[in-house]
Amino acid sequence: MDPRHGTTHPFTTRACGEFGRIAQPLVRVGLRRSASFPWSIPIEALVDTGATITLVSDKILATVPDFDRSLLGPELPWHTAVHGRETCRSVALDLRLGRALDDHSLVLEQALVYVTSSPLVAPILLGQRGVLDRVGLVHRNLGPKPPFRFLP
Repeated sequence: MDPRHGTTHPFTTRACGEFGRIAQPLVRVGLRRSASFPWSIPIEALVDTGATITLVSDKILATVPDFDRSLLGPELPWHTAVHGRETCRSVALDLRLGRALDDHSLVLEQALVYVTSSPLVAPILLGQRGVLDRVGLVHRNLGPKPPFRFLP
C-alpha cells in the first residue's frame, strides 16, 4: 500500500460465532455542527461500504457541542435487513476521520448524515452518499494486520 495515500488505519477483528473472526474497518470520528463550533469526543465508527447512507445513533448527538435538534430534517423512511422499516432524519455535520483525530485528520465539511433512534451495530455507520463518496478508500483485508486508508 502506497504511504502517500495517508494514515494507515487498522481493521479491528472480533469473534463472530460460527464464522470465526471478522475484520471490520473501524475509524475514530469527531463531529461538529460547523467550523465555528468545537468537536465532539472521538467516536468509533464502522466503515460500511455496503451502506447507501451514513447513519448516526440519536444518542451520539448529545456529544456534539451546541447541537441544536432543530437542524434535523423531516422524518424519512429507510429499510434495514434486521429491523425492517425504520425512520431517520438528515443533518449536515462536519466529520473528522482519523486515528488520533489531530490536525492531520481528514475533515469532511457539512457531510450529509442521517440520525436514527434504531439500534445500530456501531454508533456511526459511514456509508456511501455524503461521506465515502467524498473520499477514496484503499484497503487490504488480508494478512495478520489488514490496513485501510482514506484518500482525500
